[in-house]
Amino acid sequence: MNAILRPATPDDLARVCAWAEDAETLYFMFPAARFPLTPEQLQQALAQRHAASVLEIDGQPAGFADFIALAPELPATLGHVIVDPARRRQGVGRALVEAMCRLAWRQGAVDIHATCFDRNAPALALYQRLGFAPVGWRQRTDYAGRTHLAFDLARPPRAADTEDGVDYDDDPTRIDFDWLTGQLAQTYWSPGIGRPKVELAARHSTVVMAAYAEGRQIAYARVLSDGNRFGYLADVIVDPAWRGRGIATRLLQRILAHPRIAHVENCYLMTFDAHAVYRPLGFEVYPRPERFMWRGRTPAEVGGR
Repeated sequence: MNAILRPATPDDLARVCAWAEDAETLYFMFPAARFPLTPEQLQQALAQRHAASVLEIDGQPAGFADFIALAPELPATLGHVIVDPARRRQGVGRALVEAMCRLAWRQGAVDIHATCFDRNAPALALYQRLGFAPVGWRQRTDYAGRTHLAFDLARPPRAADTEDGVDYDDDPTRIDFDWLTGQLAQTYWSPGIGRPKVELAARHSTVVMAAYAEGRQIAYARVLSDGNRFGYLADVIVDPAWRGRGIATRLLQRILAHPRIAHVENCYLMTFDAHAVYRPLGFEVYPRPERFMWRGRTPAEVGGR
C-alpha cells in the first residue's frame, strides 16, 4: 500500500461528500452538517479550517481530514476525518491519522487533539492504538435528538515516536536519498547502485521506515508485501557511526509492527552476516532452502545500476 498525503483540491469535494453515505457517518465526521453532505457545505466549512488533505492509496483518494486549529506552539485539533467506505478496515484510517499527526508536528504543534463519539467504537479503538488518551468529555445531542458522549482525546508530541534521541518515521517524503544511495552503494547486495534505482525501490515498497538523529538520517529499511501472506524485508542499513546502539533492532521492530504488514503470515529476508540481528525478532534459517529458486540478471541486462 503506497500512501501519500496531499492537499485537497476542489475536485475532491464531491468524492469526499459521497463517503458520508448515511446520517450517522456524516455525524461522526461533521456533526454540524445536514445529510446529505454537499460540496457547498464542505467548502464553507473548509474556509475556517486548515491543511485540508487527502490520503491517496496507490494513486486513489482513500481518506480525508483537516485541522480545526493548527499553529506553532499550540495544540492542533483534527477534524472532518473520514475514509472511503470501500477502504475501511484496511489500515487506511490509521495511515490517515498518522500522516495528519506528522503534518501537525512539522508545523510545530505541541500535541494533537481529536473528538470521538461514544457510539463510534472502531474510531475510539483506532485512536487508542495511535496513542490518543481521553482528556475530557461532554454531552452532545445528535441529529435524531439523542443524547450521548463526545470524548476529547489527545496525543502527545513526537516524543512518543522517539527513543534515546532517535526519531523513527515511515514518511517516504522525509528520506535523504543522497545519504541512502551512498550507504547502499557500499553494501555487498547492491554495490554501486545509483539514486534512481534507490528512489524507485522506495516508491514501490509497501512500507519504508527510517531513523533520524542530530538533524540527519541514520538508518533505513523497507518491506515489499501483498499485505496478506508474503513480505520481503530489504535494504536494512545503519550509518556506521551509529551502529552498535540497538538502532537496527528498534527500526525493525517498528517496521514489522506497521499496520500495513503486521498481519502478514510469512516475512522473508536474505543476509550474509546479520543473523544475530534478525533471530531475536523471530527470523530463522529457512528449513528447506532447496525450495527457493532465483532468477538473476546483470545490471547491464536491466539498464545499469
